[in-house]
Amino acid sequence: MTLFRRFFILCCAIFLTLFVGSPRAATLESSKQPQLASVSQWNFGLALGFGKQQNIILGQSDLNIYLVPTVSYYGQKWFFDNGTLGYSFIEKPKYALSVVTEINPFSAQYYDYHPLNVFLFDSSVSNDFSDAEASQDYSDIVNDVDAGVALPSQPLDSRDDEQQKIETNLELTKPQWSIDLGLQHNWFISNRYSIISKIFTDVSNVHNGKRADINFSYRYQLRGDNTFLANWQFNFQFGLSMLSRQTTQYFYGIDERHIHLQSYQYRTDSAINKTVRMSLRKPITNKLNMILYWKKEFLDDTIAHSPRVTSAESNTYFMGLLYAF
Repeated sequence: MTLFRRFFILCCAIFLTLFVGSPRAATLESSKQPQLASVSQWNFGLALGFGKQQNIILGQSDLNIYLVPTVSYYGQKWFFDNGTLGYSFIEKPKYALSVVTEINPFSAQYYDYHPLNVFLFDSSVSNDFSDAEASQDYSDIVNDVDAGVALPSQPLDSRDDEQQKIETNLELTKPQWSIDLGLQHNWFISNRYSIISKIFTDVSNVHNGKRADINFSYRYQLRGDNTFLANWQFNFQFGLSMLSRQTTQYFYGIDERHIHLQSYQYRTDSAINKTVRMSLRKPITNKLNMILYWKKEFLDDTIAHSPRVTSAESNTYFMGLLYAF
């Protein structure tokens, strides 16, 4: 049984545990639940400041960030949250189960202009409170050798990682955008703690890959008599993202899409990436907030060792003012 299948079964077990076990927790007072957004109302915001998003893809530049828009809507069943569209078919005081769809986030690393390079924040910041080789499902992508390819002097396998990154000058085909569809389970443990679990599959028939995410969130509001320290809203998140072999191969591998010679190809495996996010937010007025945001992603070795990747870690930060319209 592959690592991804084991993780997929684990995610399903967590879904069932949370779904079946949550009704007990639902007997707790609903007034303790965090109010994340106004119901049936569009919420718009714009952050002005400075930040940078590190790009780990060879040949791509880091992205300077000056403006960050936020858009969200939560109706009785439908919701939109900074790029994620969903429909909640089960809602309880302590949990919710939804069908969600969004653009696969990994293609954003290859394009300067991409929706997910615009929607930097999620709701925690923008709202108040096969065992063989990877299957080649790339029927719509050109399989010919790219024009102007400069081959490295030695096979990729025989050189260390740094040499691979320096000497590999392949003009690699950029991955296409793809649409993911899946299930999302929100578990509102308390006013401070929550867990979001997601399982996605590619429904656009671009790479036919899968991914599963589990994200733990902790929020806290500072109290005290000190004018500067009081009312800072702190949010910490830790997440795991499991990617199937089809997903990692499509976005980070080198295969028949780029070059037919097997000695120059790079095959990936399923992967688990780890992410840490922290944000600080202090209300200045009812509409204006000071905001500090930082995100760090740790890449799995099978991704970090790809000749297409320049770093095993990715950092994003932003500081500025957020205005809610």
